[in-house]
Amino acid sequence: FHNELYVSLTMRMNRALDGVFQSKEEEPSAPAAPDVLDDASKSAAISELADEAEMLYDYARADELHKERVALYKDEADAWLAYGTFLMRAQQSARAAECTREALSIAPDHATAQLAHGCVLFCRGELEPAEVFLKAALDASPADGELWLLMGLLYERMDGRKRDVKVARARAEAFLQEVETTIGIAYERRGARLLGYSAAPLVAPPLSLAARTT
Repeated sequence: FHNELYVSLTMRMNRALDGVFQSKEEEPSAPAAPDVLDDASKSAAISELADEAEMLYDYARADELHKERVALYKDEADAWLAYGTFLMRAQQSARAAECTREALSIAPDHATAQLAHGCVLFCRGELEPAEVFLKAALDASPADGELWLLMGLLYERMDGRKRDVKVARARAEAFLQEVETTIGIAYERRGARLLGYSAAPLVAPPLSLAARTT
C-alpha cells in the first residue's frame, strides 16, 4: 500500500506546492491525494513517507513530502510542526521558525509546538522571544524538572538573569527529587528530548553537564 501511495505522491509532486512560503497573492493550489484513505490517514501516510525519506538521507524528497502535507492540510498544526522540526534538523532555522509559528497560529496552546518554537528561537539567538514560548511550554507542565533545567540554560545566556538561573535550578532539583531523579540523569534526558530538534546549543551543554553531575 505504501508503495502505491509513494508512487501516486511522486507523480503529483511536480504539481505540488512549492510556494508554501510564497506571498498570499501567489498561493498555489494543493495537489490531489489518493482517495483510498480518510484525511487523517492520508496525512499520517505522507508523514511516514517523509520520515522514511529522511532516514534514507533523501532530504530533498522529505522536504517535498512535508510541503505536500502542509499543502493538503493547512489547518493541521501537527503537519506544520513536523515540517518545522524537519527543517530544524536540516539546519534551516528561518524556515523552521515560520513553520512552528504557523503551527502555533493554528493551535496556540500546543505545548510541543511552543517548545519547538522556543528552541528554534533559542538556537537563532533570539533569547527574549524564546523565553516567552519556553515559559508557555513550562506552564503546560510546571512540574517538569527537565524543562526547568532548560529555562536555567536560557537564563545563563541572558544578561542580568543570574537570580533566575538559581531559581530555575532550585525548582528543577525540587521536582526531580520528588520523582527520585538526579540532576545528571535529568540533563541527559533533557538533551535526548531535544535531539530531534537538532538544537546543538541546547543539547550539548546538558549532555556535557550530565557527565560532570552523575
